[in-house]
Amino acid sequence: MAVVTDRGPLDGLVKFDLRPRLPSAVYFARLADRYDVTLLVETTPATLKRRGWDDAAGSPEAWWARYHRWAARIPRVTPVDGGPAPATVALSALDIVVSAAGGPPGPYLNPAGAYQQR
Repeated sequence: MAVVTDRGPLDGLVKFDLRPRLPSAVYFARLADRYDVTLLVETTPATLKRRGWDDAAGSPEAWWARYHRWAARIPRVTPVDGGPAPATVALSALDIVVSAAGGPPGPYLNPAGAYQQR
């Protein structure tokens, strides 16, 4: 069985930017250790702005620095290229998740929306 979450411990660590030795940071890191894989969808600041980045959140460069700093501290973080079309990114993510869970291949939606066997 696989459980897929939209936000996970990495997002909590980044959002709150806790000091690594605080009990709450240790808790998030321990929770991350229970994940088979954590995906880090990597894009450029220009891509984020094109997709509607809210400047009130701060600079995308600062957020990426936090994501990369925390990603280096927790296990099994796998980068995913976030530059291609969203459907292609989703397929890449699905392949990684299924592989990490030890699941069998296919059928998955291809970027054109049709089912295909992998």
